[in-house]
Formats: sequence, C-alpha cells, structure tokens
Amino acid sequence: MKPILLFMVLATAAVGSQADSYIKRAKVVSSSPIYERVKVSEPREICHYQSSYKRQHSDPAAGAIVGGTLGAILTGPRASAETRVAGAIVGGVLGAQLSGHKGNHWKEDKRKVCRTEYDYHYERQLIGYDVSYKYGGEVYFARMPYDPGRFVRVRVEVSLVD
Repeated sequence: MKPILLFMVLATAAVGSQADSYIKRAKVVSSSPIYERVKVSEPREICHYQSSYKRQHSDPAAGAIVGGTLGAILTGPRASAETRVAGAIVGGVLGAQLSGHKGNHWKEDKRKVCRTEYDYHYERQLIGYDVSYKYGGEVYFARMPYDPGRFVRVRVEVSLVD
C-alpha cells in the first residue's frame, strides 16, 4: 500500500505544479511614442567634364598626293616635265602643310567624370510605444513596437502556491 500512496502523492504534486493560463483584455491607460534620433545618409552624384588632349598625327603623304596632283593639273599638259615635277613638289609640300601643320595637331577629348558624395542629416525615428494598461485593479507597463489602441491582450496564469 505504501507504494500506491507514494505514487498518488507524487502525481498530485505534479498536477498541482502545472499552471493554467488564459487570454483576457486589459484597458490601455496611456500610450506614448518613443523616438530615437538617427543619422540618415542621402547619396548624390556630382559630375563634371574633364578634358584631355592627345596629339593626333595626320598623314602628310595623303596631302602630298592631293597637292602633287593639283600641282600637275595646274601646270597643264603642255608644260615641260621639269615644270610638272616642280608643280607636283610644290603642291605636295603645300598639301602636307595644310593637312596637319607638318603632320601633328592636338585633339581635345572630353569625358564625363562622376563621383558619389553623401549628405547627412538627423531624423526622429519612431521605435515603439511605452504603454500602461490596467488589469484587475492594477496598472502594468510594457514597451510595444506598435500603438495598441484602446485595449491590449494579456495572458493570465493561475498556479497553486504551497
């Protein structure tokens, strides 16, 4: 009989230590927003045009050919061979000169260069609410991530106290 009695005492103690709980509504007494000052960055793009120069070589041979051809045409078909050759040489030299100032000139190259900079400012950011609510004649406090409205749900637990 002793083992049965011991078992019943242990079983009663185990059942008695468990808590029952249920959900009830409690009236909100106050709800106050909580703000935090946070640093906010806003990117902005700054652009400008940057010039670079590079030497560009023109082909004096093309100018010489064009100038030589024009010199030969201008001297005419009845001119002597020496006159035509002299006209071609003079035309070639002038053509080379006009085609790029002795074969070289500078070319400007513009390109857009951008960088990102950040503007900073501070904002108030809502982080939650300090809430006081009343249940069973007592006032309780909690911090909540949202404004609860007129009522909050509370879990009520009942347990046996020895």
